[in-house]
Amino acid sequence: MQLMGFAPDVPPAQRRRVVAVLFLAVLGMSTSGVLVRGADATPLAVAAWRTLGAGALLLPAVLREARRVSARDHAWLLASGGMLAGHFWIWFASLDHTTILRSTLLVCLVPLWTGLLEALLFRRPIHHAAAERIGPLELLLLPVLRFRTHDHGHINVP
Repeated sequence: MQLMGFAPDVPPAQRRRVVAVLFLAVLGMSTSGVLVRGADATPLAVAAWRTLGAGALLLPAVLREARRVSARDHAWLLASGGMLAGHFWIWFASLDHTTILRSTLLVCLVPLWTGLLEALLFRRPIHHAAAERIGPLELLLLPVLRFRTHDHGHINVP
């Protein structure tokens, strides 16, 4: 698992757990657009339920660590939750206006936009390793945005 970028001193059991969690995250991300498109609910309802589910999963950790978090950080956490809900709402609404492929691709560009915003807003330099690994991979996927689809969902490259 050296290709995964683990430090040599990371125990194999921990490496396996990290890889399993990453696999589940990619699986969830890859299937959510299809599942949401098939849901018989509004984008706002699906976003609300998804945010509630994420909150329920994180609740034990939040309760365990709540005393150590400052009031200012609590405010940031609430704002982050609101932004996550907005992200889900906008993403799910986009599924009514474009293909699942395009919508998911744009959502997957979030690391790129986050890095750029962090550099601009907080004046933090983009780490060279992130720029070398994430940027080229995502830029290679941008031509997918130019694909045209017909009503039957077949992809035609212009």
